[in-house]
Amino acid sequence: QILRIPENNFLENLTINEYKYVRDSLIEMVLGTDLCFHQKQLKKLQQFANIITRQNQLDFQIFTPSDDPIQSIPRIRGVLNEKRFLMEVALHLSDISNPTKKLSVSIEWSKRITQEFFDQGDQEKSLNLPISPGCDREKNANMAKQSLAFIDFIVSPMYNAYYMIDKNIDTFIQGIKKTRTHWQSQM
Repeated sequence: QILRIPENNFLENLTINEYKYVRDSLIEMVLGTDLCFHQKQLKKLQQFANIITRQNQLDFQIFTPSDDPIQSIPRIRGVLNEKRFLMEVALHLSDISNPTKKLSVSIEWSKRITQEFFDQGDQEKSLNLPISPGCDREKNANMAKQSLAFIDFIVSPMYNAYYMIDKNIDTFIQGIKKTRTHWQSQM
């Protein structure tokens, strides 16, 4: 709707193919933030990081089908456009970045997201629906335990895999360690 207003349409000068590429990229990136895709995305990122580490340089490939058997298989299964994949990873890293932030900010946002999850669980319960994982306030009252699980199973593995590609994220890695130490002290 917003882009239908001419002064808002920053995509108006794109060709149809460029517009389709940008639109498809944005959709893939946003869908890539869904945690149901996390493990597959992490595996692909680890494979990509291993390739980049072996080559000792960052290069992006866009897979195009070829008659050449060597060129007919993408380097990473399911990743046809490595640049688009890395943009998807960047948005996902941003989405799960709470433990990388200043501790006081991270704690505040942990409280807010926990309350949001509990509100969702309460609503699901009132509608006699199954309560989503992490949303049952009776079973998940320990915010430290939930925060540690989020860090250990979601955040750290993803940031550590990305760190293999970009060592400039050390500040984020240190933030994760500080936040983890805090939650561990609350157990």
